[in-house]
Amino acid sequence: MNFKKLVASVVVCSLFVNAANAQFNIGAQGTIGAFSGGVGFLKGGGIEAGYGLIKSRKHKDAGSKLFVCGSFNYYAGTGSGSFDSYALSSSYSVYSITVPYTWKLHLIQVNVGAKYYIAGGMAAPFSFYGQVGLTIEDMPVKYTIASYNRNNYDTSQEPQNENAVGVAFHAGVGIDVKAGPVHIYLATRLIIPANEVNGEEIEIVIPFAAVADLGVRIPIGGK
Repeated sequence: MNFKKLVASVVVCSLFVNAANAQFNIGAQGTIGAFSGGVGFLKGGGIEAGYGLIKSRKHKDAGSKLFVCGSFNYYAGTGSGSFDSYALSSSYSVYSITVPYTWKLHLIQVNVGAKYYIAGGMAAPFSFYGQVGLTIEDMPVKYTIASYNRNNYDTSQEPQNENAVGVAFHAGVGIDVKAGPVHIYLATRLIIPANEVNGEEIEIVIPFAAVADLGVRIPIGGK
């Protein structure tokens, strides 16, 4: 779990930096992602807040190089499918039927992590950064199944409502452009579910994802 230790180290080290020099920021973003496991494409939105640390000694006007942040994202999606149900008795004239269903999900993400400005900084006109962090996901899924004769046909193939909760790592890159008093950013992230906790393997129940974020960041203190 070296990746996890790296993220934790960044956050812990940041606590020893003088808070008076921090650059506080809040922001909002729209996001779209491609999710595995039959979920497909989801659109959503979220909010982000954090503070900047470690100013560049060479380019002081560029602002902080490290942004420690937390964010909340919400996605919603719908879809449809079907399953085959077989007669409980061979005497029925119709041996199998196809039963359609629809599903609806809500995906909530809570993210903590850090962005490091490889080029520029939080106050620069144009910047390029990399980001890493941890994501906690909660994804309840509800199914609505079309009506059929459950007394005569097998119900074992019916999808069941579920609620998947898991932890993932995220990493990506982004660009940040100053537009008057605010900054506009565009970023991409890969979200990779954890398959191990405290040295023990766990079942992966949340989807892999590749997402893109477009948002606005508002500095509200420091530089």
